[in-house]
Amino acid sequence: MPNSFCADAVTVSVYIKNRLPTRALVEKTPFEAWHGSKPDLSNFRIFGSLAYAWTSPSLRKKLDDHAKKAVMIGYTDT
Repeated sequence: MPNSFCADAVTVSVYIKNRLPTRALVEKTPFEAWHGSKPDLSNFRIFGSLAYAWTSPSLRKKLDDHAKKAVMIGYTDT
């Protein structure tokens, strides 16, 4: 990955770290302490891995691909 994605890599590491247990909070993660519920870990992906971005039907023609290749560089806030 180019150095221009360094900030994205830090953001992903903080995202993951906030969803892992810590000694400061007994039997809780920082996410759980803040939101009151356990975090969903099913969406974890490897930073820089191959991803596919879905293309809306209104933006493609009949024989165009339904998705485009992309690189996973972060998670959405929502």
